Amino acid sequence: MAWDDDLRPQQREAAGLERGDAVLLAGPGTGKTFVLVRRVQFLVDVHGIRPRHITALTFTRAAAAEMRDRLVRRLGEDGQAVRVSTLHSYALRELLRQGAAGLPVPVRVVGDWEERWVVVEELARMLGRMVREIRDAILRLADDWDTLAADGEGWDDGFPDPQFLDAWRRHREVYGYTLRPELVYQLLCELRINPNFSPATPCEIALVDEYQDLNLCDLTTIHTLADRAESEVFAAGDDDQSIYSFRHAHPVGIRNFETDYPGANKPVLTECLRCGQGIVDLANWLIAQEPGRIPKNLVSVTQWPGEVHLLRFRDQNVEALDIARVIRAEVDVGTHPEDVLILLRSDPDGRVSRTIVDALAGQRLEAYLPRAVQGDEERIQALLEYLILSQALEEENRVDDLALRSLLQLEPNGIGPSRLWAATTYSLERGIRFAAAIDRFRDNPGEFPAAGVAGLIAAVDAIVERAKQFVQLIDESFEDWLTRIADALGIAGDDLSTVLVIGAEAQAEIERHAAEGLQGMTFAQAMASSMSKVAYTLPPAYPGFVTITTMHGAKGLSADIVFVLQAEDEALPGGATGIAYDEARRLLYVSLTRARKKLFIGACERRVGPQRFVGAAELVRRNLTRFLRDYGFVAETADQYLGS
Repeated sequence: MAWDDDLRPQQREAAGLERGDAVLLAGPGTGKTFVLVRRVQFLVDVHGIRPRHITALTFTRAAAAEMRDRLVRRLGEDGQAVRVSTLHSYALRELLRQGAAGLPVPVRVVGDWEERWVVVEELARMLGRMVREIRDAILRLADDWDTLAADGEGWDDGFPDPQFLDAWRRHREVYGYTLRPELVYQLLCELRINPNFSPATPCEIALVDEYQDLNLCDLTTIHTLADRAESEVFAAGDDDQSIYSFRHAHPVGIRNFETDYPGANKPVLTECLRCGQGIVDLANWLIAQEPGRIPKNLVSVTQWPGEVHLLRFRDQNVEALDIARVIRAEVDVGTHPEDVLILLRSDPDGRVSRTIVDALAGQRLEAYLPRAVQGDEERIQALLEYLILSQALEEENRVDDLALRSLLQLEPNGIGPSRLWAATTYSLERGIRFAAAIDRFRDNPGEFPAAGVAGLIAAVDAIVERAKQFVQLIDESFEDWLTRIADALGIAGDDLSTVLVIGAEAQAEIERHAAEGLQGMTFAQAMASSMSKVAYTLPPAYPGFVTITTMHGAKGLSADIVFVLQAEDEALPGGATGIAYDEARRLLYVSLTRARKKLFIGACERRVGPQRFVGAAELVRRNLTRFLRDYGFVAETADQYLGS
């Protein structure tokens, strides 16, 4: 197949650009990933670039999986040889292989469960603070890495919470962990201080997807990597779709690409193959109000008109019932439930989605929430911890401190929080690792600062012995190995399926490393990386189910029928100002452009009960968002739409 088969003229121009830096400005539904895959094929077929010398960096795990799948389907073995990963996964691989002066050795990234139930909980006890305060302090650390505020001398002295900083550093030495938000920053630090640090495999071409979602640390790291590897950067994204300011992403990065990479080409994709013209007209009108944007105008090239309806509801209870009735009517005339997407501005504690899920059930419809954690999280976490501990014992003859500490909490062994905290306190006071403290208690049980040392040692021994039994056997496949461990831990049904899916992803990661002749990442580490933010690895839709997610979770999704709810001024923009105000407009733009054939915009006059304060402070009456108020909508009720 030729690289330019079935490409539209704009797409062909972008995919077939001659060598050199470039930024592809791709509006929603214009085939960005499609073009990136063809760009790879063009470079391989026409310029003779070796596939393993091409690195593709994405923003989410789901995007990485999709691009990898498309490359393999298009290019076969050549597509499999292209290195595709998120920037965080890329940083982890490089640091595992080459080390980092600023991190505990060996590099051990703390997982989501471990961060919440070990790191945050114990730091809260160390400092006598609320869990929320510790989370906020960790976010401040991440902010300083993301914005490069952590650079240079004097950062420690200027950090607003020096007590937390000292406690965190002492705690991380006890367990030897690294926080995930630190990975990219530490990779940048290594590139800066170590002139011999360069990518483990040659990187002649760097493709960077969703460039508008990168923060200053990400952008600087990619630029530094490109300089070190002497590689070209082909970035793709859309400043109109920059919606992640909470991690300090800002559209200025993609808008200033030509400044950072002088002489760069700047192809544009504006032909929308997703949204009907009516939806495109509304989206164009909305985003044209964005100050400082790169001018571009979407044009629909679909065969459907793109209906747009504004539905008003008295309150959230009527909203849920009416939406369910409309969806039921659409399903009855042939729409599949999985072709319906409901987007929420926010859903704290499920306060909004719960009402809609109940109303859908009343219409014999089921809902799927891909952002929700699925299954028995603690049992699945225990399996992961056993894998990490097992491989540390087998391959490095050491105990993974954080895995041991986590399993002492996860296993039903009668070891309560006070005994665990006593062991941690002992480690902190003496500046030794957690497992080393347990070993001291064996020889000197009187040093244990609490009752029950024999029970603690017995629990540790039982965990270590079990971990040794979980070593992969000779000729035992990954699937059989995981199934054996899952069976021993009582994991079955859907939870087992989840484990096997994550395990398959980890296995593929290890096989890709082996094919490149690289070492550094174990199966347990790959498994842990795959389990990070498990929701990102869940499918965007599920057959027979209506999908409900947040507007921020809508990136990469699309559906024939989309409901954009909470289109109220109190939620969008919700009183935000400055960058956040502009981002609220971009967030709405992203949400509207998920719809292919029908777009329903919903706004309540009031929200009462649990939803009263969803958005800004509650007023007597809610108003349609100012972003859409002047479009000339004629609002409808569900009865009017349904003709009843």
